[in-house]
Amino acid sequence: MSSLDRYDSMVFAYQYEYMKGRISLDGDIEYYLERLRGVTEDVLELGCGTGRIALELAGNGARVLGVDSAAAMLEIAKEKLEKKPWKDRVNFQLSDIIRFHSNRRYGRIIIPGNTICFIGNDSLEDFIGNLGELLNDEGRVYFDFTRPVNGRYKKVEDPPWSAPLYLSEVDKTVRWKMPVYPNEISREVIYEYQWEVTDKDNAVRFSDTSFRFSSLSFEDYHRLFSKHGFMLIDKEERPSERDGESERHLFVEYRYRRDIG
Repeated sequence: MSSLDRYDSMVFAYQYEYMKGRISLDGDIEYYLERLRGVTEDVLELGCGTGRIALELAGNGARVLGVDSAAAMLEIAKEKLEKKPWKDRVNFQLSDIIRFHSNRRYGRIIIPGNTICFIGNDSLEDFIGNLGELLNDEGRVYFDFTRPVNGRYKKVEDPPWSAPLYLSEVDKTVRWKMPVYPNEISREVIYEYQWEVTDKDNAVRFSDTSFRFSSLSFEDYHRLFSKHGFMLIDKEERPSERDGESERHLFVEYRYRRDIG
């Protein structure tokens, strides 16, 4: 897996912000607003990105700590926060979300936007176990993810390039494509993200990176959460707005029981 330098990270972060950072994905903003309506204790968001969910929750009265391991994403989140009249309700922190440590315990943790699928199957059990250390007694965790209806991802070796997208904040134009390589043995999908960046002088450069995306089923997640003392409260399944016939988006809520964790 290649890593992104700061230049590429900012281009990627603004690309994400333009494509996904300002909209609800399969109704996830509405889901979290409804589930956390009236919650007075602080909310911990793991994988907050550019603040897409955290800022909506804060605008609805919640206090939120948003944690992410991508500094470029947090730069954008903080820029957006500065424009809000209630900016004292949100803090953003750069940290490894898998092993995030806090001296306080939270009543609500959210892991939105397929974040749980980017954890890596080899780190997933450590991640779930750590959630129990972050929650108070009877604390709840919410997460969501998308899956193909038939459970299988398709191999895509040579997808077409996207339409060009101009990013005014960095004065660059980008286009991208993303070959997909499912691995049924590791039960992960490798996305080989490639993009072309053109600056104002028409100089072109190419960048690439790879992402591991878990293809575990809900039943797999449920076994791991149950093993670590979590009780299923609710599971909601909706057609994906991107392709409702072949994909489903799942929203899941668990309650932590320290006496069995």
